[in-house]
Amino acid sequence: MHERKRKRSREVRNERGRYFASPGHHVFHSRKVCFEKNFARDYNHVTVNKNLNDLIAMDFTGDDAKESNDPISEHATICDGDTSDLELDNFEELLIKPILEVSHHQSYNSQSSIPCIIQEDTPALYVDAALDQDNCVTGLGFVFKIGPHRVVASAKIHKPGSFTPIFAEGQALLEGISWCLSSQLRPEFIFTDCRNLVSKVNGHWKDQSALSSLVSKIRYSSNFPDVSLKYLPRQFNANAHSLAKEAIRLREEDDEELF
Repeated sequence: MHERKRKRSREVRNERGRYFASPGHHVFHSRKVCFEKNFARDYNHVTVNKNLNDLIAMDFTGDDAKESNDPISEHATICDGDTSDLELDNFEELLIKPILEVSHHQSYNSQSSIPCIIQEDTPALYVDAALDQDNCVTGLGFVFKIGPHRVVASAKIHKPGSFTPIFAEGQALLEGISWCLSSQLRPEFIFTDCRNLVSKVNGHWKDQSALSSLVSKIRYSSNFPDVSLKYLPRQFNANAHSLAKEAIRLREEDDEELF
C-alpha cells in the first residue's frame, strides 16, 4: 500500500517536472505544452503586458486586416498559476518572434514585387488621396510615369467635402482615369495604395451604397481595355501622395487669401 502511494507521488512529481522543465526536457517544449494545457481551461489569471497586446493589434499589411479580440492578446495562463518574469519573457518571445518574421516576409515580398511589374518602358498611372477632416477638403494626386522613375506628367486637384478614406481613394482613381483620357495618356497599369478598393473594383462587389456607385463608374469609365489595376504599398506611391497633400495646402492658402 505504501509502495503504491510512493509510486503515485513520484509520477506526479515527474509529470510536474515535465511541465516545468525538469532536467532532461527542453525548456521551450515544456512551456509550450504547459501553455496549451492551461489555456483551454482558464485564461483569466495572468495578463500579458501591454506591449505584446499592441504588437498583436498592429496592422502589418497596410490594410484593414487587423488582429482584434484575440484571447491570446488579452489573457494567458502560465503553468498552473506558478509564474515568473523569466517565463513571461519566454512566452512573449515565443509569440512575438513568428509575428515579426511574418511581417518581415510580407514587407520583403511587397517590395520585391514592384520591379517585376514595372519595366523601364512601362507606362503607369499612380493615384492617391489625402483628407483634411478639419477643413472638409479632399486632395487628389495623379502621376504618370514611364518606368519606375521617369515622371511624364502629374496633376493635383482638391474637392470640397471630407469622405471616408476608401471613398476618397475611389475619387482619386476615377479622376485619375479621366485625367489620363483628357491628356491622351495610356497606362498599362494603374496603382493605388488602397487594397480594399482594388479588391472591390476588380471583383463583382455591389450594393446600394454611394461607394458601390463610385466603383461602378470606375469600372465603366476606362477606355483602356488592357489596363490592370494593382495595389501598391504606400512607400512606393510617395509622389501621388505628396501631390494630394499639396492640393489640400493650396486650397487652404486660397481660403486665407479670401479673408
